[in-house]
Amino acid sequence: MIDKDLIEVLQMFLSETRGMIDEVESKLIQLQEQHQGTGQIDKETVNYIFRIFHSIKGAAAFLDLKNVSDVTHEAETLLDEIRQGKLSLSNTHTQVLLKVIDFVRTAIAKIETHHSDSEIISDAKAIIDEIKAQIETKPVDPVALVKPPSVNLVTNEIKSRFVQEADELIENVEQVLLEAEKNNFCAPDRISEAFRAIHSIKGNSGFMGLVDLERLGHKTEEILEVIKNAPERFTPDIIRALLGVLDALRGAIADLSKGGSGAIQNCDLYVELLDGQIKPKIESAIGNTKEQKPVVMPKPPEN
Repeated sequence: MIDKDLIEVLQMFLSETRGMIDEVESKLIQLQEQHQGTGQIDKETVNYIFRIFHSIKGAAAFLDLKNVSDVTHEAETLLDEIRQGKLSLSNTHTQVLLKVIDFVRTAIAKIETHHSDSEIISDAKAIIDEIKAQIETKPVDPVALVKPPSVNLVTNEIKSRFVQEADELIENVEQVLLEAEKNNFCAPDRISEAFRAIHSIKGNSGFMGLVDLERLGHKTEEILEVIKNAPERFTPDIIRALLGVLDALRGAIADLSKGGSGAIQNCDLYVELLDGQIKPKIESAIGNTKEQKPVVMPKPPEN
């Protein structure tokens, strides 16, 4: 039986989403008419539509509505290609985005009845394939640091649940890292567990509007994505660095639980650690002989 509180959150999500897609539909039609008349696109309108899909995607992921999240993620990617000028807006693009809106409306009806979007998996796959066919270049990283529309879906209860779940997920990842450090080995399935845990933290942080947590979670996810396909690259140096990143994530969660903003002190340094030091070390392990500097952890915040 689904939790009563979760049903209330779902109802709030459905109500807000219904209003957002109604507005996006009119904006899309307006955007296409303007483009046909002038040959230009209003970047602010494109950005606004992008943020709406970004918001729906994050909320759907938080509520485990995978099909809605996956479809809106692809719509978001298509819009990112358009707003960066990699694709020129066409009537075909508008039509496929309108199909996304129709899909979300159908999903809302299913979720209202079944509290799940599992019955529309084939519809989701069909529209995802259609969107991907419209994208001519490699998708841009969808984790844009974009402030979603000011829709207050984050209640104190949701925040409390997020904190509890994030703490548990971080603890699970820490166990994987400590086991790997102790045994000098980590099975691929355990690395995949850590990856999924960080992926959940990242997605939920995006829904909560916690930019630092989402950003650092995404970078950690990138590292684990590479490592899970080649566990031999999981060296002690990398493990220690990731343990330091977990401390930063845990500190931000603790701050949030005390009424803080959930910001990560030295977030830029942690991101640089993962991009500038950890990635080169992984490359070195697969044949890049370029000399690597030792991993230097940012100074942790003082309590």
